[in-house]
Amino acid sequence: MKILLILLFTTQVYSKETIFVWMPHETKFLRGACYEIDSETMGQKFSDKVKDINCRPSQVTTYWVPNKKKTSGNCYEIDIPTSGLKFARRIDDDECIPENINYAWVQKTDTRGVCMALDSETNGELFAKSVSKSKCKTSNTAYLWKAKSDIYDGNCYIVDVETQGSKYIQKAKEEKCKPDQTLFKWVQRKNEDGGDCFEIDSIKGPEGYANITEYEKCKTGNAFFKWIVDEEASIGKCFEINESQDGSQIIRKVKNDKCRPDKTKFKFILIREGKGNCLEVDVATEGSEYNPRVSLDKCRPDNVRYVWVVISEGKGKCFLVDNETSGKKFIEKVEERKCGVEESNITWIPDDSGWGGKCEAIRTSKTGKKRTRKSDSDCAPGKLIYVWNYQKTKIDGNCYEVDKENGNIFYSSLVSKTKCRPEKTEWIFIPSGNGYGGGCFEVDKETKGENFLMKTSMSKCREVILD
Repeated sequence: MKILLILLFTTQVYSKETIFVWMPHETKFLRGACYEIDSETMGQKFSDKVKDINCRPSQVTTYWVPNKKKTSGNCYEIDIPTSGLKFARRIDDDECIPENINYAWVQKTDTRGVCMALDSETNGELFAKSVSKSKCKTSNTAYLWKAKSDIYDGNCYIVDVETQGSKYIQKAKEEKCKPDQTLFKWVQRKNEDGGDCFEIDSIKGPEGYANITEYEKCKTGNAFFKWIVDEEASIGKCFEINESQDGSQIIRKVKNDKCRPDKTKFKFILIREGKGNCLEVDVATEGSEYNPRVSLDKCRPDNVRYVWVVISEGKGKCFLVDNETSGKKFIEKVEERKCGVEESNITWIPDDSGWGGKCEAIRTSKTGKKRTRKSDSDCAPGKLIYVWNYQKTKIDGNCYEVDKENGNIFYSSLVSKTKCRPEKTEWIFIPSGNGYGGGCFEVDKETKGENFLMKTSMSKCREVILD
């Protein structure tokens, strides 16, 4: 494939040693990248991708590329002589807006539309872009409430008076649609845990206007609190019972504190084998009038012990139970280690390559033995050295902490590359081999990278060229 190289010289700092070169993309029009390269070898000693602006020529113009639907697009700055082959960069869309434009409203749905800026010459063939809706706002507008399928859910819109929203529609604050005469209505939710207070149109009802407001606007002053027990869950909730201003009943879930009696106690309820709940119950009825679930800690007796319960062969669970009844008055599932876990035989397991690995211990519990991951440092021997090792390529290396006496198979943990840095280093540039570009690396002076090679800032290689 033939590659077109365009050399653009700069008068900036380093102009004698480096130049800026534009490399167009091989297949994509108006795509490319700007590189700073050394002028001596044309990029073999130094090549760094930089901002496109560094390759900007003196003669440029703007160029608009519309999308397939011609409803938007992208604006580019391109060189004039070749229309973008020698230079092209994406810029702000506003830079491509022509002097003479028209604004047109495009309706998408009955509640949404977009305002388009179109070039006057071709009415959008050369330039078309969505802009602020305010550009299409008509001189005569009004506020209109549109209810959804749920009549208590809707939105306020500002629309053109002529078509009631076909030529212009924009969402507005709910208060803008508020009629002169309103009333407050409580709407109870289906699950009866609560509801919402709505301010609605007193003439048209919620179809004309419905906006959620404070609960206090709907209630009267005759509230009382009641604990209602769910028959299936056997645990209750606290509700505020009130009367709405329109005469309907208000049932609203509130905090348990509102229903808490003066005297309560904690009671453990065994749900099934191995599981129970701790309830705070009223003393008078033992939970009929108040029984919220609380932390198991509240019901834990003083005399308890840990027991291991076998579920199946090789499997089980650890529980904390009361001494008196062995779990009927209190039982709580806890961590397995509470019933006794021992760790031993810490071993280093190397990776297949021999470099790197993991430290593991044999964990012995009631369920048997299994391996558990430990920190690499738990397997580290007393004497260590830092060794550089390459993996797949000569630029893909890492530093390892290695067993000094027995070698990497017995222990080699990946550490920071700086741990392997020798006293004497230098910087070299390695080209990518595919056009311009590459990387700057710090290497050991003795072997030029065989024993140490770490990628670093391109500024280090620039300094070498300029010396």
